[in-house]
Amino acid sequence: MNKDLDMVGVDYTQILEKELKSGLKRIIYIKNEIITREAFKDDYIYFLDSGKVVLIKKDIDGMEYSVGYVLPGELFALSSYLGMEEIATYKALTSCVVFAVDALFLKKRLQLSSDLRDLISFLVIKSFRNLNLRQANLMLKDSKQVVINFLIEQVNLFGKNEGGKIIIDLDMTIGEISKILNMSRETVSRMLSDLKEKGIIEGNRKQIKINEYDRLLELKTS
Repeated sequence: MNKDLDMVGVDYTQILEKELKSGLKRIIYIKNEIITREAFKDDYIYFLDSGKVVLIKKDIDGMEYSVGYVLPGELFALSSYLGMEEIATYKALTSCVVFAVDALFLKKRLQLSSDLRDLISFLVIKSFRNLNLRQANLMLKDSKQVVINFLIEQVNLFGKNEGGKIIIDLDMTIGEISKILNMSRETVSRMLSDLKEKGIIEGNRKQIKINEYDRLLELKTS
């Protein structure tokens, strides 16, 4: 597993609450609630404390599709900091706890606090990097590769090594996974079932156990 080694053990939320008291709002969003909309010039940028957020756009027929997703510990909807309109709609995929940061207040605070500058710089780089990797994955035409890449990301970010096996605690349903990956529920289920039949993974709705991580990596490059 290749977890981020930078700022290991740092409580992002604690620093944000300390440095941005009067410019910070803690908001709870329920599943499917809109956080900010495409083409809207927001006054805030957002930090996801818990839950999952999906970036959506609509095709010419008005059907929604995913152009990425946000996981806990990441910033999103950063266009307001640059005075620009949002490029997508951000919707709560699951129930979420989000910190809304006043963009103008943040600019002022960044000039005064080196700790805050270091944290925001780290989070911006991390968040953009992760989003770019996810968007590249969504552009792949091979459904199997998309699902495998998704599993590997979950291992790298949230995997726990227990007795030589890697455990991923899921807080997403198959339907929610299929939504962020732009697949049908049946396709995602079929891909996971195939990996189970090969003995690479096992699990249930709440947890996936990676029995053979090396084989999973081999499938990624095959």
